[in-house]
Amino acid sequence: DVYKRQVGALVFVFLDEGSIPSTSTIYPPEGFPPSELETTMQPVSVVVCGVRGRMGQQILALLADNAKFHIVGAVEAKGHADIGLEIRPGLSVVDDLGAVLKEDDVLIEFTTPAATLDGLRCAAERKARAVVGTTGLSEAQLAEIKEIAQSIPIVLSPNMGLGVNVLFNLVEQA
Repeated sequence: DVYKRQVGALVFVFLDEGSIPSTSTIYPPEGFPPSELETTMQPVSVVVCGVRGRMGQQILALLADNAKFHIVGAVEAKGHADIGLEIRPGLSVVDDLGAVLKEDDVLIEFTTPAATLDGLRCAAERKARAVVGTTGLSEAQLAEIKEIAQSIPIVLSPNMGLGVNVLFNLVEQA
């Protein structure tokens, strides 16, 4: 039950028996959450990094029409051809995660290992939560993710196929 409050409405269904893939790791920081943090009926604010990639577009499509989620940010790498493109009414692709990620938002990362670490550092600075589906993380990068997870909750599922299947499951249950 404590874990449900820790990671909020976006990721709590991962913890229902049988719904979390065996390759996933949940890193709740020690002492988190503060007692005032509870899962609410308000939509969860989500920022999708790698939004124009194959996985990012699937995640965007899954979350876009679900009233339990509010997409507040769509992020791509600096220099990407779609920077500035309005991909949904009022939602344009940006290259500055820090401009859109706020406290208590959920960051969804399906990017490169280096970009994922940058995103998680930003999430930690802003006290956001994170779901990571990036593959190819080195042992050193995984160690840094564990370190970052001392301050924010992170669900790590670095198998993109499994990660997307879990997100499909999440949306169905939401």
